[in-house]
Amino acid sequence: DKAYGAKGIITSGAGRDLDQVEALDFPAFTNGTNCAHGYCHTLQVNVPVTVGGIPIYPGDLLHGDLNGVTTIPTEIASEIADACKDLMKAEDIVLDYLKSGNLTPEGLGEARKELGAEIAKLGKRLRGE
Repeated sequence: DKAYGAKGIITSGAGRDLDQVEALDFPAFTNGTNCAHGYCHTLQVNVPVTVGGIPIYPGDLLHGDLNGVTTIPTEIASEIADACKDLMKAEDIVLDYLKSGNLTPEGLGEARKELGAEIAKLGKRLRGE
């Protein structure tokens, strides 16, 4: 909780009373909800953990939204805003195809292939390749 200096909680387990937690301005990311009584135990703080198979270390930069949580390498943090804009532009390839009204499985496949190529280029740019 905030008493430990935490900025939020991420768990592979379920949570409850999430609307009340949200009202505390304390982000909570769970894999679902549970209406039953919870057994909360604070075992350790400020130690490495694994959540959903992803290792998380104290000080890691994380991004969470309604779609989930991901880690962001600190060495590319300053590039993330521009990279997100580029990703959204790349996603427009598929969205524009879907809006065209002339849909075929092959056409969708080609649009997705083009999207994949743009995402691969973006990944290389972020990795400095």
